[in-house]
Amino acid sequence: MEQTLSILIVDDHPAMCRTLEDILANEGYRVTTVASGQAAVQVCQEQGFDVILMDVRMPDLNGVEAYRQLKNYALGARVIMMSAYSVEELKKEALQEGAIAFLKKPLDVEVVLKLVRGSEYPPVLLVMDQQQERDSLAAQLKDHRYRTYTTGTPEEALELARQIRFHVIMIDTRLHAMSALELYLALKEITPTSVTILFAETNETFIKQAEEAVKRCAYTFLTKPLDLDKLFSILETIKQQLYSDLLEKPDDSQE
Repeated sequence: MEQTLSILIVDDHPAMCRTLEDILANEGYRVTTVASGQAAVQVCQEQGFDVILMDVRMPDLNGVEAYRQLKNYALGARVIMMSAYSVEELKKEALQEGAIAFLKKPLDVEVVLKLVRGSEYPPVLLVMDQQQERDSLAAQLKDHRYRTYTTGTPEEALELARQIRFHVIMIDTRLHAMSALELYLALKEITPTSVTILFAETNETFIKQAEEAVKRCAYTFLTKPLDLDKLFSILETIKQQLYSDLLEKPDDSQE
């Protein structure tokens, strides 16, 4: 069973807190509210949150300054800033600090819900022939809170892609029964919006496959042994793009 997202609402207007709390609680999320930036910093020292919705204009600390102070405690939290005022400089600072979005009040509830739903780390499909290597990388991905599905065969990868919408697909070039390039092209037919990363042995044949996949719109490839810091940096970039897309595209979750 997937864990329910925990959300912190930070706003000095009681009516706004109550309204957002009711909306998000009705969606099944666990919600905590506080009325100041300082209170947000304190509560984040005591418990973790998946998402923080924070007003920018508050009487003690503004939202950006509060975010700076709580970042060391709220590791992994996705922060959405809100404001009823034109605060372009603070908006720029908030996004530079790592906020995933800056929303203008009155809030569009559907946009808020799309962003909150998107704050769950995107599902990842890992296709890797060697089980020990596959299990080790899957454990790392799960430690970083990615919903990770694994397989060692191209056939099962294709079947999984028909059942689940993966935002990220990772393919090791050392596969049997089908080349990584063939698998990438077949997966692209099934799920054209998935972002694909290939892992290539330092072998000319495998490197050429990875390079050809990138030419055909795969996101990138990494050589092995994997630089995990680089991999997770790439995944963070992909997530940020996902949040940007959520603000621009209609919600198709009901399809």
